[in-house]
Amino acid sequence: MNLLKHVKPNKDCTQGCDNITDNNYVCFECEEIQVREKYPNAIYNSDCQWELKIQATSNKLDKAQAIG
Repeated sequence: MNLLKHVKPNKDCTQGCDNITDNNYVCFECEEIQVREKYPNAIYNSDCQWELKIQATSNKLDKAQAIG
């Protein structure tokens, strides 16, 4: 899953986003904000990649409690 597919340069950024050329460079600060808005459980790992943190879902617990 590509967590950066939706990330776009911020035209109001003062940190280095590039809206002028075709590079579409996004500074890390803007990248982090956009990734965390869409994927709140995303983490930036030691390989410098975004990944989704998998959590034990409470839905299974809720369903089990509803049945029991």
